[in-house]
Order: sequence, then C-alpha cells, then structure tokens
Amino acid sequence: MAKKKNIFKTMYYRSYKIWTPFRVIRNLILTWRYPWLTVHNWKTGGRYYDSIWATPRDGGWNRAFFWQMMEDIRRAAKKGGVLKTLRTDDYKSKFGELRFYISGSTHDVNEIISEYEYLSGNICEICGEPDVGATSGWITPICRTCFENGKYNDARPYEEAVSTKYNRMADYYRYRKFVPGEDKSKEFSIDIRDKANKIRRRWNRWHPTRRKEYAK
Repeated sequence: MAKKKNIFKTMYYRSYKIWTPFRVIRNLILTWRYPWLTVHNWKTGGRYYDSIWATPRDGGWNRAFFWQMMEDIRRAAKKGGVLKTLRTDDYKSKFGELRFYISGSTHDVNEIISEYEYLSGNICEICGEPDVGATSGWITPICRTCFENGKYNDARPYEEAVSTKYNRMADYYRYRKFVPGEDKSKEFSIDIRDKANKIRRRWNRWHPTRRKEYAK
C-alpha cells in the first residue's frame, strides 16, 4: 500500500526551497558589507550562508538600531584596519541588555558596542520602542503596548510589573577603568545623546502617535 503524502508538509518544504535562495542572497549582501556577521563552521573553517548572526528585522533592538550600529562598527573597524578580521562570537540578550561579543576588534569598536548595549536597556525588546522601563526578576525592557497585548507573560498591571523609575535612554555612557601609572580606577563619561536621538528620530518617523522627546 502506497504511503499517503502529507500535503501541508510538502507545501511547506516547497516554499522553504523557494525562499532559501533569496535568504542566501540577502545574507551574502549583508556579510559583504558587514563581514563580522558571518557564521563560521568551526570544523571546516567554511561559512554558513543560510543564516547570519543578526538580521535587520530580528527583534526590537535590531529594528531600532541595527543599521546604525553596524555602520558605526564598520566605520571604526575600517579606521582601525580590522574590517576583515572581526568575528562575532555571540549575539544575545542578558540582564535586559544586548550582548554583542566580538573578537579581533579595537578599543573604538568595543566602545561603540558598549554604548549600544547601554542604550538597549531602555528599548523594547519586542517592538523597538525607545525610552521604556524594564521588568523586575527576569529583566526585560518592554513597552506598555507589547505588555498589554500579552507579549510578556505577567498578570500584573504594567505599572506594577515594569519599573518606570528609569524609563529613558541615558545621555552619557559612564564606565570605570584603571588609569596607567595610578593605583585607582577613574570614571569616564562619553556623550551618547546623538546615538539616542537617532533612535528616537527613526521611531518618531514611523510612529507619529507615540512620539519621543529628544535629548537636549
């Protein structure tokens, strides 16, 4: 007796096969412009072109600042002469912030990544809305719209589940490091208002009814 075919499985398989070349072409273009997004096969040293580390529409953070961050990294990497040697080790969310681990980089590249990681703590992880609060416990920055639409599994009201005390992207990126020749660490501050305002400007262009105020 002949085995009965699953028509839905066959349709899915065909659609997958149809769209695969377009995905590969998109990934080729992105990895040509941003080589560090390439996924490498650690066994053979080859490359995977059916997937890359990040795509422009993959999650709220990428919607908010993917092109902006990639272009800033590319500019700094080109200036430092490490454009072809950069390699992504991991790209994920941790403690409510973006984590972008990259090897073969320079101080300028690491600084740019740290600034965007800092800003991501107040950008909705689902839709990309800037200037939002974060949940406690399992820390997740989320906007009111995504929360009330059930995108986050919590029965509490938004005001109770999400801390609105820190619900605006920072104007300055502050960090501490040891100063050469001294036995103490020193605090440094970098102005990141321009990066934050670019994210707000992009959001306001596409969401005129939910506009955000720019940092002065």
